[in-house]
Amino acid sequence: MNRFRISSVVRTALVSLFCASARKTWPKASAAGALVALAVAAAVPSLQAQDAAASSASASEPSFVSFDFSYVVHVVPPADSRKVRVWVPLPSSDSFQTISELELNAPVKVQVRKEPKYRDRYGYLDVDSDRVKDGFSIRLAFHVTRYERRVNAAGSSSSEGPFPKAVMPFLQPDGLVPTDGTIETLAREQAQGLTDPLQKAQRIYDYVLFAMSQDAHGAGTGRGDALWAAESHRGDCTDFHSLFIAMARAAGIPARFAIGFSLPEAQEQGTVQGYHSWAEFYVNGRGWIPVDLWQAAQDPKRRGYFFGGLDAHRVMISQGRDLALAPAPQAGRLNYIAYPYFEADGRPSPVASMDFFFNAPGFPAPPPKIFRRPVFAFLTLPLPRSG
Repeated sequence: MNRFRISSVVRTALVSLFCASARKTWPKASAAGALVALAVAAAVPSLQAQDAAASSASASEPSFVSFDFSYVVHVVPPADSRKVRVWVPLPSSDSFQTISELELNAPVKVQVRKEPKYRDRYGYLDVDSDRVKDGFSIRLAFHVTRYERRVNAAGSSSSEGPFPKAVMPFLQPDGLVPTDGTIETLAREQAQGLTDPLQKAQRIYDYVLFAMSQDAHGAGTGRGDALWAAESHRGDCTDFHSLFIAMARAAGIPARFAIGFSLPEAQEQGTVQGYHSWAEFYVNGRGWIPVDLWQAAQDPKRRGYFFGGLDAHRVMISQGRDLALAPAPQAGRLNYIAYPYFEADGRPSPVASMDFFFNAPGFPAPPPKIFRRPVFAFLTLPLPRSG
């Protein structure tokens, strides 16, 4: 068994934000869309009117949370396969999370690499099927100190001038996140009469919450297909955020995708059902502003908070779409990655089980420390996803 370990440090950042939104069934894009957009804008409480409520709703949030996180993936190679290749996403430290005590246990040596565009870390390994005929497991464990994130998304923005060079790519479409056709029409309808990018983003946020119904396990969900979401009006967290990102880009607002795991706020330890995604959009003078439409839809009292705010009960695993990994999977660029991706002789290989666990003693967190107790449990989830 090979073990790979990494330790790292982080910087922190905190600001504040508030906003509001509404949600019901929404019609498809049409010539009347602009009128509907005005109706929703009138029906949704104003940003200023929600400031006090958003502040109250978020007052109990800890500024940071420390926890252990782990998962175990078990794979049984197909009987006729010769080689199994595996790409394992690895979390990184940034301004809002510290990753330490990272361990990746695998049956062979792991090579650590970075995706060139988004700089996501991942481990790569390949295994001869003859060595693991009865299957093998990969275990990833790490400690996280995650900081609450708030960006002031109130008022108007000073957005004159071009975007920074590093931001420009996030105006471009992805494979399942187009910016033309239906998406362009929707964005134009929602942004009609607006010039301020914050107001445009707020209107798109309100629209997605109004238009979409939560459906985490229905047929067609979970691909992060923005056009499908726009036409079906339902989906999981990847579908919600893909629609927001697509419409924001079509309205001239850079936006990007993030995915990881979200923890139940009332528990100190337990299992996690699966991945959770969120999004960010960019405004000159404000920087990257986070949104979590899935959690906003689940908790209407905090819809204002999640336009510019992210609680600390999460960890980011990777960013971006259409990921270029090396060596390249036979399937080509990956749509997104939150779990290990397996191929057996170039064909996607299903997992036998995938098990997640977190442990956050002393919730909310005391000053950061490392907990060294065993942190994995077993919960069979053939297709795990929570939002």
